[in-house]
Amino acid sequence: MQRRSFMTALGLSALARAADAAPESRPSSPQAPAQRTGYRELVDASAPCLSAAEACLRGALKQVATKDGALIECANSSADVIAACAALLTLAGANAPFAAGFARTVADVCVACKKDCDRFPQIPECAALSVACANCAAACRKATG
Repeated sequence: MQRRSFMTALGLSALARAADAAPESRPSSPQAPAQRTGYRELVDASAPCLSAAEACLRGALKQVATKDGALIECANSSADVIAACAALLTLAGANAPFAAGFARTVADVCVACKKDCDRFPQIPECAALSVACANCAAACRKATG
């Protein structure tokens, strides 16, 4: 799972760099520069959130495997963040027209996950995901206006 996310992030990073290197190849529109700036912030916020969610999910699943069900909701929230941030990373990296609209949903997913993570501040993965979710939600709200 971690290798797949790394490869996705690597590919999207290359795509974003190539897109920035050749702006004249894209059709010009009044909104294009603002979207590129907002989408770059979405990529920069969703990638660390995705990574933190994967680490948190791994930790939560280890805990659940020991018959401790306290982190089941945390594991579910982490899985939601993984799915949402991976999709946002793909959309934003490709400058897809639906990236900004989808960012609103990702912000909601991140806020819900942050609430779950805040119940376990003593677990380093949960604390890290809480911060990453807060940053990602803020970037998503900023990009959507």
